[in-house]
Amino acid sequence: TTSFFTLTSSCFDFSSSPYPKASFAYHAYGSTIGTLKFYYSVNDGNSWTSLWQISGQQHTSDSDPATVVNVPGMSVLANRSSVMFRIQYQGGGSFTGDIAIDDIVIDQDIAWTGTVSSDWNVAGNWSNDEVPDASDEVIIPTSGDPRLENANGSVKNITIESGATLHIGNSKELTVNGNWTNNGTLIATDGVVAFSTSNGPNLLNGGVQDFYSMRVSNASGITIQSGTYNIYGALYPSGGTIVTNDALVIASNSTSTGRIMAGGMGGYTLELTDSYGDGWDGAFITVS
Repeated sequence: TTSFFTLTSSCFDFSSSPYPKASFAYHAYGSTIGTLKFYYSVNDGNSWTSLWQISGQQHTSDSDPATVVNVPGMSVLANRSSVMFRIQYQGGGSFTGDIAIDDIVIDQDIAWTGTVSSDWNVAGNWSNDEVPDASDEVIIPTSGDPRLENANGSVKNITIESGATLHIGNSKELTVNGNWTNNGTLIATDGVVAFSTSNGPNLLNGGVQDFYSMRVSNASGITIQSGTYNIYGALYPSGGTIVTNDALVIASNSTSTGRIMAGGMGGYTLELTDSYGDGWDGAFITVS
């Protein structure tokens, strides 16, 4: 026989939340796993719209780690004043169709508004009236123009949207404890972006980006997935492996010369190849 199991929330008010989000974890191992869906309602539960679903067995053993779902399509709920959520499972009548749900989170990404000024460290410039900290996921929306110039800052994940600009100056440092996505512009005249503690490597994405200095202290390192990262100041590699995917450039211009700075005794391997990929033919490099 088919059974329905339903978990329904109370109402959430996103009227001042331009970036709502939802996540949860599930485990689905068994030969008769059914269909799991995530819904929302904006009319007090009179009708429901599905945002996400899976059907059938998703894991290969009962000891597999749970899968975390960041529910897609949550932007349709931006600035809505009355929103309900529902997780519904339609399963068979056997224990081999049982699933587990855990860690349900309904929250919002923090967005830059610039209501008061351009100062990153002024609470009134953020959508939740709080300066972001190391646990916050931050979005700099199109036309946003925050300046981190008076004090250091920190975030978990940060997304700089197309058309937005982030300024880091006066030797200030932005610590990123999660992932970095920059589809806009970074102007870091003498500032530092530091990639720190994360569950795994910090993931970097975006377009062509000009850093002044970059610090990598995360023991799991960083992985560049997309974009080009020009460093005109210093790279401080004090953490784990830096996976560049041929997209990190130690650069120079008329005012700055990029360099790699070691925090202590260590070793580096410099591999030189020419455009034909057959080794370095005759030229030399001096390291002092």
